[in-house]
Amino acid sequence: STEQQKDFCAGMLQQAEGQVDLLENLLSWARLQVGAGDPVLQVRFNLANILQKALAPERGQCEQKELSLNLDCPQGTFCVSDQNILSTIVRNLVSNAIKFTPRGGSISVSAVRKDGGTFISVADTGVGMDGEKLSSLFRLDRRVSSPGTENEPGSGLGLILTRSMAERLGGHLDVASELGKGTVFTLCIPTNE
Repeated sequence: STEQQKDFCAGMLQQAEGQVDLLENLLSWARLQVGAGDPVLQVRFNLANILQKALAPERGQCEQKELSLNLDCPQGTFCVSDQNILSTIVRNLVSNAIKFTPRGGSISVSAVRKDGGTFISVADTGVGMDGEKLSSLFRLDRRVSSPGTENEPGSGLGLILTRSMAERLGGHLDVASELGKGTVFTLCIPTNE
């Protein structure tokens, strides 16, 4: 029907815009890696707004896979960091969660400020990982690449790049996972205020 075509086109547009945004952020990250610029860590922004914008392109993929995507970040939670790099990290983590969460599952993104830092977690009800895979997750010499729950491809480099970006923000990326129960990635960055 015409209405279905409009919905389909709107979803395609949203995903295309998200991909352009992601490519721009990856280009920024590449420039950082070759020393062509430094992260802009002095900008104060509303974290809830940035997270909502970062999640928008991922919602279409969640709908296609029948996943719920929830955000828990109170309005008025402010952060001082590089919002482009932060958005790229969150999108990469959510994209990874979508890949490894079976239909009907859920993904939750939450943010909280405590202990002088800002903690952003991406939790899924996906397939999880065993200890061996966890220990190899961030190693370049032992890339871990597994197909997603619907055979989505991967390079095994996304999480390595994500961790590198977290370090550029002066933070770190932690992971906890249990096979068959899901995974939680937590980004911790300094509050910088």
